[in-house]
Amino acid sequence: QLDGLCLAVDALDDVMGRLLRVEIGVLEHDALSDDALIAAALESLPPALAEGRELVLEEGHAALGGLPEDYIAARPENADGAVVLTTDPPDAMPFMMYSERADLRERYLHELQNRAVPENLEVLPRLLERRHELAVLLGYDNWAQFVTEDKMVRRPERVREFLDQILDRASTPAAAEYTELLAEKRKSDPEAADVREWERLNLLEGVKRS
Repeated sequence: QLDGLCLAVDALDDVMGRLLRVEIGVLEHDALSDDALIAAALESLPPALAEGRELVLEEGHAALGGLPEDYIAARPENADGAVVLTTDPPDAMPFMMYSERADLRERYLHELQNRAVPENLEVLPRLLERRHELAVLLGYDNWAQFVTEDKMVRRPERVREFLDQILDRASTPAAAEYTELLAEKRKSDPEAADVREWERLNLLEGVKRS
């Protein structure tokens, strides 16, 4: 059936022919993905990645200075008087934006950047190996070729080109924002020489209020 569709492409104009080629590519991609030959390889995949980590604030609500009242009310103290926050965005983002405690924001960022470690250190390489094996089994050089084929970019090289373009265009605005954040930080710390990542969202909120 796909061969018949391919023969029909030549009879269409450029626009319709291109659309049909895209649809044929999607059908072929899906057909490969559903091939029974892949089932055995999928069964050999390692366990799913573990997610999430917790930040325990032993000081309880006293550690939530600067946070909105509804945020605090939704996170009661436990039997030990502590507040437990997860690394999920509804917990993390408001805390990084509004918390008055830079030391706790630094601790929280560490938990965010190391969530599911060390649990995933063994699993992740195995997952990457299996993905590569599946891609080769499907006739591709690597996973990136397979996963981009039915997307707008079509090939991994265009993804890299797009990211490079973003980096080039964002460099100047990012430098300007950094200067603005450093100026905001110097309002309370005149000797400040840099802006740390755990300070960024909090300082952005300060800039918005000023």
